[in-house]
Amino acid sequence: MKTFHFLTLALAAAAICSSCGKDDTPEPAGPSIPVSVWDGSTKTQPAGFTSTPGAVNIASAAELAWIAANCTATNNGFAGYTFTQTIAIDLDSKEWTPIGTPENAFKGTYDGGGHDISNLTFTGPGVSAGLFGYSGGTLKNIRVASGSVSGSNPLGNATAGLCGLNDSGGVITACHNAATVSVSGISGAVGGVCGINNGGVITACYNTGAVSGACTQVGGVCGGSTGTITACYNTGAVSGTGYSVAGVCGGNSGTITACWWLLYTGTPMNGIGGASFSTTAWPASTDTGWAQWTAAGDEMAASPKYWKTYGEWNADDATIAPGATPKSTFPKLWWE
Repeated sequence: MKTFHFLTLALAAAAICSSCGKDDTPEPAGPSIPVSVWDGSTKTQPAGFTSTPGAVNIASAAELAWIAANCTATNNGFAGYTFTQTIAIDLDSKEWTPIGTPENAFKGTYDGGGHDISNLTFTGPGVSAGLFGYSGGTLKNIRVASGSVSGSNPLGNATAGLCGLNDSGGVITACHNAATVSVSGISGAVGGVCGINNGGVITACYNTGAVSGACTQVGGVCGGSTGTITACYNTGAVSGTGYSVAGVCGGNSGTITACWWLLYTGTPMNGIGGASFSTTAWPASTDTGWAQWTAAGDEMAASPKYWKTYGEWNADDATIAPGATPKSTFPKLWWE
């Protein structure tokens, strides 16, 4: 299969000034995007949090760390709470404690608000690892913009950038992972968005981070799934030594619909990969799961629509050189 690599172009702007009697005072900088940087230790209870479940804003990295430290039986895994992130968060490569454990799963709703969470770092070992470790709640609009998550557990683990294990009843929707994820262990599963989807639902998510594993199941979006994965894609490099390695989901006994992947390496080349856009095969609006999104709310309709654009295959890409920018364009989700 032809491997495509995207190149990111950085544009630099040069300010030109004149000394011909003009004011040389530098132009004021444009508005900056507020970012809350974590110091690695501070955990602050959100201002709006009470013992009665309800809506709570997360306005700092320290408040996010407080959720991780207090996802306990005492708080019932935050069942009934809806946390909404209101600011970009930089975890500053400090060691992160995943939110939720097998004993105390996250049961609430976390809405990332489309704000970045950058420099996520977890070095394990751990049974379930990621920004969230173990969730049976709802995770949406979360952007893990950068970082590194690595897990090691000889008894098996579930590792991902976003959520280690998405349990039955859990929902992950409209999320993106760009962190690098890797696993070493006898068994287990590793994915970009989710390590193990244990009967849960993953919808309209994508991964761009590199995923690798010396474990049982390795996938770009999800390591292994017994649940539902719909309208997701992966463009991150995937590699593994397990028996089930694939571009979208390493091992699957659930349902995968309308998913695609762009980059793939791995031995052996099996597992569930979704559609590969290294050929001229292309989705159409009439294909199952590929109905076109045209207006806000389409993604929540009784017959939801997730894909904003379909892209177009360029035949020149059949012989594209390694590292070159593809001429084809590819499907994009409604929220991108």
